[in-house]
Amino acid sequence: MRGVKYYIWLAESFPYGSVKPSKILETVDDLPQFYQDQKAYRKALPFLTLADWDALQKTSLSACEAIIEQCLKIGGRILCYDDSEYPERLKNIYAPPVVLYTKGHVDGLDSEVAITVVGTRYPSQYGIRAAGNLSYLLARAGAVIVSGCAAGCDSYAHIGALKAGGRTIGVLACGLDVNYPAASAAIKQKMLEKGGLITELPPGTRPSKEIFPVRNRILSGLSLGVLVTEAPVRSGALLTAEHGLQQGRDIFCVPTHDIFDARFNGAHRLLNDGAIPVHTAADVLNVYSEQYPHKLDFEKIKMDMQQMKVAPSVHSIHAVKNLQAEVSPAIEHAKQSNPRLHTQVAQSLPAMDETTAAVYQMLSKNPKHISELLPQAEEKGIPFPTLQAILTELEISGCIVSLPGSRYAII
Repeated sequence: MRGVKYYIWLAESFPYGSVKPSKILETVDDLPQFYQDQKAYRKALPFLTLADWDALQKTSLSACEAIIEQCLKIGGRILCYDDSEYPERLKNIYAPPVVLYTKGHVDGLDSEVAITVVGTRYPSQYGIRAAGNLSYLLARAGAVIVSGCAAGCDSYAHIGALKAGGRTIGVLACGLDVNYPAASAAIKQKMLEKGGLITELPPGTRPSKEIFPVRNRILSGLSLGVLVTEAPVRSGALLTAEHGLQQGRDIFCVPTHDIFDARFNGAHRLLNDGAIPVHTAADVLNVYSEQYPHKLDFEKIKMDMQQMKVAPSVHSIHAVKNLQAEVSPAIEHAKQSNPRLHTQVAQSLPAMDETTAAVYQMLSKNPKHISELLPQAEEKGIPFPTLQAILTELEISGCIVSLPGSRYAII
């Protein structure tokens, strides 16, 4: 790990998303020497302010060494800007991160048909189907699905790719060891089998409202194109699309299902600005079929369509059961502390914390609309986004099934 601490020192001396660290690397050949004798470089780096030089001097190298130790402790890996495995696509964006913290399999993305799929945290059933089904088919055909691990469309994009047996990458707005959002743990763990997690934030860093917009440049930067499934005009999804436009990425958009609903009219803006409308996965794949014929297999999609007549539903009970978590000692504790849990289902439950168990106990075999669950959730101090995220986790664990009309039931 020789030299890595100096890259971390450089990254931690500036706000995330700053272009200055990469500009320094364009001029400085020997980063350790730069650290030792910063005054000698002042004339060569006129874009740095007095405040910048002060920040460089105050950033602790020992703190950077502690970051390395913590990353290794949690099984993470550190990729520096000059590493051969650092994604080339990211090097070509504005303000590329000089350090990436990764987990799982994030290598070789430059040679893949990587598509970033984003959307609102509060999707309609149409948005859920669009994110899940399109991601399923894209991954089934050989594309790599990139998204942000957030509740809503992001989660369903990852789930769709996982159900297809494909590879999916999560770009986090927090450290690798931070469980955010709380109910995304099961999805993240499953992603590590073939895909992985990427962040520019060191371990232990909590998410903040400032980091999400700058994180989005990495979301779009890793991919060939950005697919917006459903989003309002003022949203992180559209910010990701804007980053993609600036980076020269292809922009795809699912037409809205309701032209009168302001919650989802971000599609109007994108389509008016020239985004490629997406009605099927082929609308995305056709753009890359000639350049990446060895990566894409349209026959797999054709077979799916012929067998299912329609795009496979992300709500398929059989598909959900394929992603059941392995039994853990915590399951026995859950069964003992919650005797009302259905015995057969409890045998395949993931380790449930108190909040997840509380949501599970609100459900029954009779489908309940999410509006029926919300008052109970609020009484227990569970906000709506957390409720949605927990329902998603329970679904992919095979504990519940979601039905048309935002209804949920125990399997």
